[in-house]
Amino acid sequence: MIQKKTIAFDLDGTLFETEELAVVAVKKTMEKLKEEGLYSRPEPQKEECLEVLGMISEEIWDFLLPGSGPRVQERADYLLEKIEKEFLQKGLGRIYPGVRDTLQELKEKGWDFLVASNGGEGYVKSVIEFHNLNAFFAGIYSAGEYGTKNKGDLLQIARQKFPGLKAMVGDRRSDVEAGQDNSLITVGCRYGYGEAQELKEADHLIDSFPEIINLFSSD
Repeated sequence: MIQKKTIAFDLDGTLFETEELAVVAVKKTMEKLKEEGLYSRPEPQKEECLEVLGMISEEIWDFLLPGSGPRVQERADYLLEKIEKEFLQKGLGRIYPGVRDTLQELKEKGWDFLVASNGGEGYVKSVIEFHNLNAFFAGIYSAGEYGTKNKGDLLQIARQKFPGLKAMVGDRRSDVEAGQDNSLITVGCRYGYGEAQELKEADHLIDSFPEIINLFSSD
């Protein structure tokens, strides 16, 4: 077990500005499903594509493909991950300003970091690898890899190896609730994709990533 003091970060809307990638990838996935006769509704709007950010796979398809069965959802999972990787390689999406410098400064102050995401395993690891962030993270935890139904359970798994986990940083209600369920400091990212109401119970709120320096520099 690793006792080093640790912060867990959500991915989309916290470390990674995924809006452009997410909208294109979801629409292309639905387009492909329609070609295969597995989807018949109108193309999802941008707001619907962004609504699913922060959801686990099952919730995404219950929202976008209501009434679909496991076979369709498994196909949708496969297509979405494949398309996300393709467009990631084309340069869609970006790391938020200040992420690297902020993580480096906190690392020098003795902090360690995890990624805790409700996304698919391949997508989460691809974003971190493509943007050369692997060196910052001691662990990458995704719902897709561990089969968790909520982020609170994902953090419990992470805590088995990282008992020094102190905080959860994210932009959605699921991040705040996960942190609270594990008695962690919660930090809500107002620059992400969550509504203000979702973050009202967070211990701290930030409007840009570098602001976390002020919260953890002397812990």
